[in-house]
Amino acid sequence: MTRVVIVGGGQNGSRHLQSLAASKEKLEIFVVDPSRSALDTCKLRFDSVKGETQSLLFLEEDYLSLPKSVDLAIIATGSRHRKAGLENFFDKSSACFLILEKFLFPNKSDYADVSQLIQRKGVHAWVNCNLRTMPIFQWIKRLLKLDSKLVLRINGSRWGLGCNSVHFMDLFSFFVDRHPDCYEILNIDLDEKVIASKRVGYIEFNGRIEIGCNEDRLVLDSEPNGTKPLVISIENDVNKWTLVKGLDQVLVSQIGSKSILKRAVTLPLQSEMTSKILDQLAITGTCDLPSWDIAFSYHLAFIEWVLRDFATKGHSFEDLMVT
Repeated sequence: MTRVVIVGGGQNGSRHLQSLAASKEKLEIFVVDPSRSALDTCKLRFDSVKGETQSLLFLEEDYLSLPKSVDLAIIATGSRHRKAGLENFFDKSSACFLILEKFLFPNKSDYADVSQLIQRKGVHAWVNCNLRTMPIFQWIKRLLKLDSKLVLRINGSRWGLGCNSVHFMDLFSFFVDRHPDCYEILNIDLDEKVIASKRVGYIEFNGRIEIGCNEDRLVLDSEPNGTKPLVISIENDVNKWTLVKGLDQVLVSQIGSKSILKRAVTLPLQSEMTSKILDQLAITGTCDLPSWDIAFSYHLAFIEWVLRDFATKGHSFEDLMVT
C-alpha cells in the first residue's frame, strides 16, 4: 500500500489531502499538525471526498507515530515553519519522493541547508509551483516557437505579488525552456507600503517587477488599488493568449489581426491535482512539477531582489516573510 505523509494540515495541506482521498488507489495517509482544529478540518475534508478504495487516514499531533519510510512526503506548512517541518520529518522517517509547498523559505540561509539535507537523504524533490502542470499552459507551450521572443505579463489589482510571483517565474521558465539561473532583474519598483497578509505573521506588497532571460521578458504588475481581475497574457511574434481570472476561457489572437478565438478553460484546484502527481510518481518516478533545483533558483533570486529594493525604501527586513 502506498504511504503518504502531509506535514501541515492547514489550508494547503487539507487540499492535498482532499485530492489524495479521491485517489483510485488505496493509500495510507498520515497528516501531522500540532493543531487539533486543523486535524479536525482534515478529517471533515477527507470524509467528504473519500473514494471507493477506502484509503486510511491517520491524524498525528507529532512525528512519533510515523512509519519508518513512506513513498511521498508533502511539506505543506507555512514558509517560516517549513524547514523545521522537513527536518522533523526526516528525524523520524524517510521518503522516496518529496514535494515542498511554495513559498519555500523566508530566510536565504535555509536554501543551502535544505539543499544539503535533500542531497544527504537522497530524496527526489519537487516544489508545488503547479501552473506548468495545467493542461491549458501545456497546450500553449506546445504552440510556442522557442525561436520567437516571448513576453509573459501578469497584471491586476492586489493579486499577491509577494506570495504568487514564484508561480509565474516558474511558468516563464517552463515557456522559454530555460533554467532560471538565466534570469536577470531589469526593473523593480515595489510600493513602500507593506501590507499585513491574511495569514498571521506574513506580509504582502504591490509593485512592478520586470525579469529578462535573453530576449524574453516576464512582467509582474500588481496595483495597490481598484478591482482589476488577474490577467495572464502570453505573447510571441505570432500569437497572443489572454486568460482573465474568473472568465473560464482563454482568448487567442493573431498579432495584427482583429479576430479572436475563445477557448473554454477551467484551471484545476489543488484538491483535484495531488492524486495525479502521485500517479505520475508511481508510474514514472518523476512528475510535471518543477524540480527542487529549478525552484530553488528563482525563489532565492526573488528574495534577494525584493529585500534589496525594500532596503532602498527604508525597510530593513532580514527575511522575506511571505508564504
